[in-house]
Amino acid sequence: MRAKKPIRGQFVPISVELLRSRVWQLLPVTARALWPEIVWQARRQTQGDTTQPFTFPQRHLNYTQNTVAKAIRALCDLGLIVVHRQGGLLAVPSQYQLTDDWRTWSPAKADPRRRVFWQQKLEDLLVRERRFAESAADVKRRRNEALRASAGRQSSTSKIDINRRKICVCDEPSDSKFASVTGEKQQHSDAKNESLFKALPRGC
Repeated sequence: MRAKKPIRGQFVPISVELLRSRVWQLLPVTARALWPEIVWQARRQTQGDTTQPFTFPQRHLNYTQNTVAKAIRALCDLGLIVVHRQGGLLAVPSQYQLTDDWRTWSPAKADPRRRVFWQQKLEDLLVRERRFAESAADVKRRRNEALRASAGRQSSTSKIDINRRKICVCDEPSDSKFASVTGEKQQHSDAKNESLFKALPRGC
């Protein structure tokens, strides 16, 4: 068995539970890209605080300040981070802390100004999940029907083969019996002809 190579360099852990949650599916793409940077900055700090990271998104992700601000608001609304100290762009930047409120998130916990927006997003996500489940169930049902039909055709073919074999087996004794009867008649006729030949006078 090949030994696993150690992971080199720094990395940011993201739980599988978060990746498979509805909160992660509701996050915008910009917020998903910004989340590892926030986690990395929070892990660097002793108290777990992180500032609003404008430099990294602008330099590496080509995000504007407005885009980063929207992503931060989405992360706050969905319970991934919480404002620890309010700041501003012209003064001290705001500080945030990582939270696990996303585990028990609901649209009622979001900002009242964006509560209707997240409620609509959640309803759309539930509709997509329901359609996906129905399509998966339909595909599974069609596959089972195809398997049952294939099994039925195979069983009918095997029954026909068995019946043909039975007919062939039944025909063999009748053919041998007919052959034996025909042979007995031929022997009887030969013996009769021989007796008649012996009974005739020699001069004939």
